[in-house]
Amino acid sequence: MLDKQISQHAGQYDQHTYVERKLDLLRKLHRDKEADEVEQKFIYLEQIRRIVADRMLDAKDYAGAIKQVREGMQDADNAKKPGITAEWGKYLLHIYQTMGDKDKTISQLRHLFIDNRNSRKEYYHALKKLISATEWKEYFHGLIADAKLTFSPMFTHDLLADLYVEEGETEPIFHFPVSPRFESPELMNTYSKYAGEEHTSELLAKYKDMLRDEAKRHATAKSYSIIAESMRAMSKLKDGKDAAHHLALEFRELYRRRPLMMKEIKDF
Repeated sequence: MLDKQISQHAGQYDQHTYVERKLDLLRKLHRDKEADEVEQKFIYLEQIRRIVADRMLDAKDYAGAIKQVREGMQDADNAKKPGITAEWGKYLLHIYQTMGDKDKTISQLRHLFIDNRNSRKEYYHALKKLISATEWKEYFHGLIADAKLTFSPMFTHDLLADLYVEEGETEPIFHFPVSPRFESPELMNTYSKYAGEEHTSELLAKYKDMLRDEAKRHATAKSYSIIAESMRAMSKLKDGKDAAHHLALEFRELYRRRPLMMKEIKDF
């Protein structure tokens, strides 16, 4: 019955489930040799290869587990399945961590940071724990360069800017949200407070220009909410309360016939 189901589901995403059922049955019957043969027959299935690798890892057969990972990566590359390749890369990291091999763990973490868009902050934190404080800054900048990481914001956040915030590097944080390529009130609100007091006057001037433009171009409830939120962010900067107040006075004069806007900025 299981053999028939395995055959019927050949090439389908769930074929591995029937193979796994057969393996479980054979192991329970202590027919381990047959089970091993089934595993090798279907080793090309990611889930079956993972079962083999897990067993090797549990037995501390690290070389065997690594071999399975390498072959799994090659299969995924040949099939043009980068997501599966990335999962095998994470599994390889797990093996090195289990082995307690610090150098290989660092090397694999670096590889994962560079080659994978997902979980980069997780890999950054793991690397920072492993690299000595005296070497970290140089390592960090080399890591960013090798990953060719650039500012590429998604909505209100950006990975590179977040990393600079964690590193306490104010200069690149200042230049990012005020860049004409990326400028937006939402990004300014997220990162302006990290840019350093030496840039406050420039940030406030930028805020004023952006919010004047926002008010001029859009007369919507969403726009008024953005303006009010940005004015709250302005108020947290040095001399920001006065700047927000004077901007509110200007808006009350220019847009007094916009009751929704007047309501949003009433506290400034």
